[in-house]
Amino acid sequence: MIMPSSTQMYDISVCVLTYHPDYERLFITLTSVIRQKGCTCEIVIADDGTPDFRQKEIEAWMAEHDVEDYCIVRSAANTGTVRNALNAYKAAGGRYVKLISPGDYLYADTVLAEMMNFMQSEKYKIAFGRACYYVVTNGVYQLVNRMQPFQLRPYLEKDISAIKEAYLVYQDYGVGAAFMGERDLLIAYTEMICGRIVYTEDAVYPIMIADDIPLGFWNRNLIWYHYGSGISDSVSEVWKKRLLHDSKVTLEIIIERHREILDMVFGAQKDGHDAGPSYEQRREAYYAEAQHLLDNGSYWKNVDPAELVKLVHTDVVFGRLTNEK
Repeated sequence: MIMPSSTQMYDISVCVLTYHPDYERLFITLTSVIRQKGCTCEIVIADDGTPDFRQKEIEAWMAEHDVEDYCIVRSAANTGTVRNALNAYKAAGGRYVKLISPGDYLYADTVLAEMMNFMQSEKYKIAFGRACYYVVTNGVYQLVNRMQPFQLRPYLEKDISAIKEAYLVYQDYGVGAAFMGERDLLIAYTEMICGRIVYTEDAVYPIMIADDIPLGFWNRNLIWYHYGSGISDSVSEVWKKRLLHDSKVTLEIIIERHREILDMVFGAQKDGHDAGPSYEQRREAYYAEAQHLLDNGSYWKNVDPAELVKLVHTDVVFGRLTNEK
């Protein structure tokens, strides 16, 4: 049952999506949630049909850590990330929802409250913060100089038209792990895509942007993001085909709702003359600028490895990785 806004019980529902989870990482993720201060939170664990799901072990962990504000929602069969996310949202009782996966950790113990305060003060229904990327090599956590979206300038300047162009023309999306949004809005858009899009639950955000819902950027570190572990980072051919399908359907939905987007992408023809550089040329220039920014600086901003050490209890070092398109 969906709770109406007047009966919201929590500020934020942290929805943890699982399917064959790494339980060690899951418990670290949960640790990063239960240490949050300054807001009321609940945890919703939504599992997408994992055989032999270790629910009793999770319940024992919750009891050991005196966590009562949680629920576990399970699908009888694997239905895909979008439906699993929708199940989580509908079970949630918070005004805002923060989606998270095992292996991704909240950056520090006040970030949810600070993100919520930012969204409320700036009147954003959806927003994202900075993601601090990391990889694990031989037991060592290495921080990666990477960011999505690749270009932050439109968000720092609050340039609404540039944000829309970045999303809809260049598909320079923010990483879904760094987003937070109002629950009722996420339910409405996720219900709309469910059945057409299967795996990319964050496809709702480009559709929202096409619908002129403002996207906020909290210029602070929000999440430790395990780079290479998400489905969008998968290199298998099967997953590439699945994600390509979802991407195409996302664009189809946007164009169904906003035919004018085609002009943004391909350029309007005026008096029989080409309107300017081709889409490929504009895209190449856009990402060349992003690469230039990376080559002459860093995406890291006030990143403190000690915050990650508190959670993983092992060495964390700075590394570097080329910012690939």
